[in-house]
Amino acid sequence: MNIDIEKKELETAGHTSRRMAILIGLVLLGAFTRLIPHYPNFTSVGAIALFAAFTFRKAWLAYFVPLAAMLLSDVALHLITPWPAFGAIKLFVLAAFCLTVAGGRQLKSPSLLKVGGGAIGSSLVFFVVTNLGVWLTGGGFHSPMNLAGLQATFVAAIPFFQWTLAGTLFYSACLFAALKLAESAIPGVRTESATA
Repeated sequence: MNIDIEKKELETAGHTSRRMAILIGLVLLGAFTRLIPHYPNFTSVGAIALFAAFTFRKAWLAYFVPLAAMLLSDVALHLITPWPAFGAIKLFVLAAFCLTVAGGRQLKSPSLLKVGGGAIGSSLVFFVVTNLGVWLTGGGFHSPMNLAGLQATFVAAIPFFQWTLAGTLFYSACLFAALKLAESAIPGVRTESATA
């Protein structure tokens, strides 16, 4: 009897580690798509935050794994492009990222409607928080620190919103589809079999 219990526990641990490896791998893959040439703001930033929020059961993992992946991809971007890896605006990007994780965790289990709505919400949060950051830090635009300057910053950012939204929707679909594929193709990866 004890042998059966131990065998079941070992199987569950194996399923858990297999699922965890796939989730971490997908988050890393998503973060490193930022290295591919793309339209401005057509990135996976919101998508990996949303994906982590829905798929990692432990809250600390939902924040830590995608943040670590983002920081690694920032370093890689800095090494291959003149893009500055860390600046004042980065704090606003990370704040928007964490708000997306927090919001996504409130939605519990993923569905097409929740993921689509989460992607739209994530894009809006990113737009508001990062453009507020651009205005507060100067961000290269040097809008005056008054209501007109804030308005000018947001108006200048409107053309980029479509790419943020498109990127978040596209990469969310890719990440969740890849997980579904892994769940159906690899034994023991489904949520019922393992917790991550």
